[in-house]
Amino acid sequence: MKSPLKHIAVAAAAALVSLLLMIGCTSEQSPLATQADNSATIDEGRFTLTLSSPGMPAAKSLIAVEGRVVSEVIGPAGGWLQATEDGPRKRDKLEVRFVVLPKALDQAAFITMEVVGKELSDLVIHFSPAGLRFDPHAILNIRLEKQLYTQDQLEGLTVQHIDGEGNLIESIDPGIKIDSEGTLIITLGVPGFSRYSLP
Repeated sequence: MKSPLKHIAVAAAAALVSLLLMIGCTSEQSPLATQADNSATIDEGRFTLTLSSPGMPAAKSLIAVEGRVVSEVIGPAGGWLQATEDGPRKRDKLEVRFVVLPKALDQAAFITMEVVGKELSDLVIHFSPAGLRFDPHAILNIRLEKQLYTQDQLEGLTVQHIDGEGNLIESIDPGIKIDSEGTLIITLGVPGFSRYSLP
């Protein structure tokens, strides 16, 4: 013969399971709401730039490839991030430098730059956190030694801001200079890491 306490415990457990099922079934969250939230935050992870010209398509296939990552806490005093690929004669074949000017930020932020690729045709640069703004504009400076680019790639060269799937968001003409040793120097002002933030 079962004791009354066992009957009460079983009844209480059944009632608790029923209550949990009812709460789960009547929740206001729905799969559609979750999908909408996810689609709204796709562009929040990072801000991605690549380069393109009529003679050189953007390196969209390398978006998901891991690259050289540098991070730094930068505040109102300013600061910089730099990623390099060592070259011969103790020089850098590739140098990507991102400079935040003094007073460009009101408070400190942990900024990450990831550089994928080793030459102009396969260069992809990711920044985070997305949404950060710089006033005055931050400066992106890319230096490539002469063996890392061809002259025809420079005709109509643009910096392209792309989303996480390689779709073009905006395009801008950067400053382009070649020094006496043939090193290509590309310069771009960056107002922020937002969806439409190139000048």
